[in-house]
Amino acid sequence: MKLLILIHVSDTIATIYTQSLISILIGPLSERIIDKNWKSRASAYEDIVKEINNGNTAIFGEYESHIVKILADSNASALDTGLDAVLVFIDKTPNASGIAPIHSLTYSLTHSFIQAS
Repeated sequence: MKLLILIHVSDTIATIYTQSLISILIGPLSERIIDKNWKSRASAYEDIVKEINNGNTAIFGEYESHIVKILADSNASALDTGLDAVLVFIDKTPNASGIAPIHSLTYSLTHSFIQAS
């Protein structure tokens, strides 16, 4: 009986973990980019790069307001992924001068690197 209960508990935990992992990795981009979970944010940053590389120009208008937040991510792994996304975003944006004031980007980059040190 105890073994059956343990198996059931293990299956329940595995199901909850799997559902959480799925929501982290494939939930809506607009929700993942502001999620509290760093893995969810990092997944969103990776998806932004994929969308840009696939030619989705709508992504620029949708997520340009998040650039400064991405650069200030408190998790080092998410920040690293976010920096890649911002570089691709800036490199491929149709109007790089219009995405955000350069002083805000510079401040956020500097602040992020100081915090990471």
